[in-house]
Amino acid sequence: MSDRDVLRNSWLFSTLDREELDALAAAGAELPLAAGDVVLTKDKPNDSLYFVIQGEVQVKSGPKSPSSIAVLREGDVFGEMSWLDGQPASSWVVCGTPKATLYRVPFVKLDAMLSRFPEAHVQVLRKFAINLSYRLRG
Repeated sequence: MSDRDVLRNSWLFSTLDREELDALAAAGAELPLAAGDVVLTKDKPNDSLYFVIQGEVQVKSGPKSPSSIAVLREGDVFGEMSWLDGQPASSWVVCGTPKATLYRVPFVKLDAMLSRFPEAHVQVLRKFAINLSYRLRG
C-alpha cells in the first residue's frame, strides 16, 4: 500500500484529491514502533501529526498507567490538538501492540502543503473541528 493510500484511508484526508494526497505523502514518513515505545509525552512539545497505519497506540495519563484513555487503531489520527493550538501534548501516547507503524507528518511540512492547497486546508480544518466536537460530546 502506498503512503498516499494510507492517508486516503484516514477519515481526515479521505476527500483530498490525488495531487493533494501526493503532496501530503511527500511531507511525511513511516515511523515503526515496538511495544511500549513512547510517541508523545504529556506536557512536552509535539511537532507532528500522526496516523496509525498498523497496530495500535494507547492514549494514557502516564507512561506506565495500566488503563488507557483511548485506543487508536488503523486510520486514527493524533497530535492535531498541538497543531491547532501550539500547546504541548495533552496525554502520553504509547505503542500498545508488539509492533505498530505510524505515518508522521511534521507540522512545518503539513502547513506548507496546506498553504499550497487552500480548499484542502478548509476541508482538513473542518474535519478536525468535527472530530474535536465528537470527542467532547462523547
